This record gives sequence, structure tokens and C-alpha cells, in this order.
Amino acid sequence: MEKRSNWFRRKLVDPLFNLLKQGVEPSRLALAVSLGFTLAFFPVFGAHSLLCLGVIWAFRLNPGAVFLVNNLAYPLLFVLYLPQIRMGEWLFNAEPFPFSVEQVVSLVSNSPLEAIKTLWDATMRAIVAWSVIAVFTAPTVYFIMRAVFVRFIKKADNTSLQNPGL
Repeated sequence: MEKRSNWFRRKLVDPLFNLLKQGVEPSRLALAVSLGFTLAFFPVFGAHSLLCLGVIWAFRLNPGAVFLVNNLAYPLLFVLYLPQIRMGEWLFNAEPFPFSVEQVVSLVSNSPLEAIKTLWDATMRAIVAWSVIAVFTAPTVYFIMRAVFVRFIKKADNTSLQNPGL
């Protein structure tokens, strides 16, 4: 367990807190973290880098923070992909997409155009489901991380006031 917590601290916590030490505002860093995290489980494989670049440009965010969190949270896509498709089917009252490997291979082999249409429809519904989830996830992560970062800044300020020679 100690080894895992050291990895987590080295790969995520320390880089983010180092950005705070360099002067990044807690609210801006929290926004970068929340958007990087939320974009990590967007249900289109390969779209994450472009989406991250878009939010970095649109909100003038720290690229390192956005990509760091996005890449570390990316495995969530594999966990949430099928639930997002199922949620999209539920939202649209659509027929369940056949998700066994044999069914997908059979669909692609027998009717490539039907396979593209079915995959397209399932993906579009999953994007809608992701949007519903993101409306709650991004603000929640933002407010939690902003509180953590503000607390870190206050603690660091108090430490530097108590030890002015450091």
C-alpha cells in the first residue's frame, strides 16, 4: 500500500501542488483538474487530446495540469464506456446494443453499413449520457479541488510565516 501511495503522490499530488507553489491560482488549477478528469471518460476513443486542447485554449488553462489528470483518469473510460452506452439507451428508450465480441464481429462482417450506423447511434447516445454525468461531475470535482488547493495555499503561507528563513 505504501508503494501505491508514493506513486500517487509522485505522479499526481506533487506536480499539482508544485503548480500552486509556482503561482497558479487555486481556482484555475481546480478548473483544469475538473475538466481534465471529466474529459477522461468521454465515450469516444481518441478524442480526448483534442478535447483537452480545446478546453485549454478556451479557458486558458495550464496544459500540464489538464493532460496530467486526463491521462491518469483515462482508465475510467474503460470502466464507464458500457454504462454510458446503457445509460444512453435508457435515456432514449433505444434497443440495447449487442456488446459481445461475436455479435460485433458478426454485425461488421454481415452488414458493415449497419454496423457503422449502430455504432454511431450507440456512441451518440453515450455522448448524451456523458453530458448528463459531466454536468454533475465537473462542478463537484471543481469545488472539492478548489477547497483542497486553497487549504494547501493557506497552510503553505502559515508555514512560511512561521519559518521566514526557509
